[in-house]
Amino acid sequence: MIYCDNLTRAFGTATALDRVTLKVAEGEFVALVGSSGAGKSTLLRSLNGFVSPTAGLVVVAGRDVGALRGRDLQRHRSEVGMIYQQFHLVERASAFRNALSGAASRISAWRTWLAAAPVAERAAALDALTRVGLADRWAQRVDTLSGGQRQRVAVARTLVQNPRVVLADEPVASLDPASAERVLTLLASLAHDDGRTVVASLHQVEFASRFCDRIVALDHGHVVIDAPTAQVTTDQWETLYHGEQHDLAVEAV
Repeated sequence: MIYCDNLTRAFGTATALDRVTLKVAEGEFVALVGSSGAGKSTLLRSLNGFVSPTAGLVVVAGRDVGALRGRDLQRHRSEVGMIYQQFHLVERASAFRNALSGAASRISAWRTWLAAAPVAERAAALDALTRVGLADRWAQRVDTLSGGQRQRVAVARTLVQNPRVVLADEPVASLDPASAERVLTLLASLAHDDGRTVVASLHQVEFASRFCDRIVALDHGHVVIDAPTAQVTTDQWETLYHGEQHDLAVEAV
């Protein structure tokens, strides 16, 4: 589903990604890890077409992302869901309307925000909120919800979008542990139950080890670990983070 071949991205004299080669299968949940500035966000933005490669190739769902322009690029982005640390929701709108906005590529914006979408789309939004455990909060304004609830609304929006690939950029960095576990359980279900490809950048070693099938670690733009989660050792984690404070007491290593 995802294939990168010698993917390189430079910003002036700084190289954010340096000859990254990577394959991710359909239905796989991959943790993208590494210290701040390692290149994780740049890699995610390369996959959804927000950043173009300086060199090399990035292919998602059979599309050469770097070559896409105009409507083709818009179509690609509609099939790649994106979940952010800061949620990117309309705070004064209800959970239902935010979830329904996932259908924006299929229906006009005014129909989305006036809740005048087709019955099937409205049903999909309610079904998505039910799946993330927020059916009883469908009419509640997002700015009155907790951080964990807001991130679950963002997951519901992604479910309505119905993408083949889901990218999550530090989706639990600002959440308490219980909320983080709930969000990561939902992301794992997108991969393992729905067959979507999920790539999430994570700083929490424990969560990456518990929820993800595979670890891809970046260091200064290079892939330094690419292995099934159970094969990544404590020594590798410690080397990766150069002595930074991370919870390394995980059962999988």
